[in-house]
Amino acid sequence: MTAYDQIMITRRVHPMVYWFTASTLYFVLEESIFRAFGEHGFFWTRFIITYVVLAGVPTFTVMMSRSFKGVIQDLQSLIELPEENVDRWILDKLRVIFSFDTPLAKCIVILTLVFANLIAFIVGFPFSSNTFNILNFVILQPLLIIAGQSAYIVIASLRLLYQIVRYPLKSSFYKPGRLSTASLSNTFSLTAMVALAFYLLHALAIWFTPFRLNVWIITWGIVTAFFPLALFLWSFFQVHLLIRRIKIANIDAVNQQVQVTFSRLQSQPTKEQAELLNQMMEIQNKVEQTGEWPISKEEITTYLDC
Repeated sequence: MTAYDQIMITRRVHPMVYWFTASTLYFVLEESIFRAFGEHGFFWTRFIITYVVLAGVPTFTVMMSRSFKGVIQDLQSLIELPEENVDRWILDKLRVIFSFDTPLAKCIVILTLVFANLIAFIVGFPFSSNTFNILNFVILQPLLIIAGQSAYIVIASLRLLYQIVRYPLKSSFYKPGRLSTASLSNTFSLTAMVALAFYLLHALAIWFTPFRLNVWIITWGIVTAFFPLALFLWSFFQVHLLIRRIKIANIDAVNQQVQVTFSRLQSQPTKEQAELLNQMMEIQNKVEQTGEWPISKEEITTYLDC
C-alpha cells in the first residue's frame, strides 16, 4: 500500500477519479482565494503544477505499485526470490518503495525541501503581497514533499531492479522467461515515459514564470532531469543483463545436450543419433543468435522504416 492509498478518504473510487477530483476542488478553492484578493498571476503555472503534482503523481504512483506487484509475481517462474513466503516478500518490498517508512525516503524528502526552499528564497517570491508570498510558501511545502517522495520511489525502484537481476535464475531451457523480462522492461519503460512527461510539464509550468532563465531554476531543472533519464537508461541496461544471464544459462543447457548426444553417437553411430545431433546443433545455433537487449535491432529498424 502506498502513502497515497493511506491518506485517501475512500477507496471505493478509482485513484485517478479520486485524485483528479481532489485536485480540481483544491484548484477551484485556490483560484477563488487568489481572485478574491486581486491576484491573477501565474494561472497556467498553478494549473499545471496542481494537476501534475496533486493528481498525476499520486494516481500514477498507486497504479505503478499495483503494476509492480504483478510484474514481480510473474518473475517467480524466472528467479529465486530470497523468501519462501513470496507474497509477504513482495508486500514488504512495495512498502519500502512506496512509503515514507525508510530513513532514505525521509532523507531524500528533507534534502528536496532544503534545496528547493533555498532556491525559492534566493530567486524570490512572485507576488506583490507578502501575505500571498507566505501563502505560496506554505502551499509549496506539500508539493515538494510529493516531489521528494517521487524521487525516492525512482531510486528505490532502480535499487530493487538491481537486486532482482542478480537473484539466482531458476528458468530452464524450456522456460526462457522472455515474457517476464518483456513485462519488466515494459513496466519500467512506461514509468520512465510518464516521469519524462511529468518533467516536461514541470518545465512548461516554470516557463510561464519570470524565473525561467534564472541560473538556480536551470540548476533545479538539470537535477530533476536525472530521474526520468536514469529510469530509462538504468532499467534498459539491467533488463539487458537479465536477458543475457538467461541466454547464457540456455546456451549451457543446450551445450550439455549436444555433448550427451555426441557421446551417444560415438558409442552408437546410428542414423537416428546423427539426425538428433544435427537438430541439437541447429537449436544451439539459434540460441546463440538470440538477442540480449529488450529491443532488438530488427524492431529498431522496423520503427525507423515506419
